[in-house]
Amino acid sequence: MVSLVWQVLPASLPSWIRACSRCASPALEPTDRFRINANGPAHDVWLIYECPHCGAPHKRSLRRRVREAWPGELDPYRGNDSAAAALWALHLGRGQPLAHRVVRDALCESERVAVHVSQPHPCRVRWDRLLSAELGLSRSAIGRRWKVAFVPLTRPFEARAVVRDGDGILLALDESGGGPMLP
Repeated sequence: MVSLVWQVLPASLPSWIRACSRCASPALEPTDRFRINANGPAHDVWLIYECPHCGAPHKRSLRRRVREAWPGELDPYRGNDSAAAALWALHLGRGQPLAHRVVRDALCESERVAVHVSQPHPCRVRWDRLLSAELGLSRSAIGRRWKVAFVPLTRPFEARAVVRDGDGILLALDESGGGPMLP
């Protein structure tokens, strides 16, 4: 049996579902910029979103009246750190389904493959959609073969369950097990 790790990563950052005040576009896209305003020792921090149609900027509040507890605490915001902006956008957009990409090694011709998922940011992709895309099968074919060819390793879940970080599944890739054949 071969063991593989599939990294499920967001392909894009989640939008802010809010109408643009200038053109009424229904969603705003995050940028890698912050806005900081100081009122004495207290600071307000916002993440800047931008309308994809007209480019109008919009502020989304992150921290209000925060005092700098240690030197450099606000440096990622002052320096417009793109990694910090992405983490905040993912945090604020939790619960939204995200477009995702899978980073993995090629499947081998082994009869059984144990796949473990590493997902640092939840993308809310379902198992049937993930396996369909990665194995080249339809979701109905995945559903038909679920009980025979796919065995959850970490927790019991169904084909329509959302993939979680740390989940594992055993794929039976041979014809005798009734599992999916490699494309």
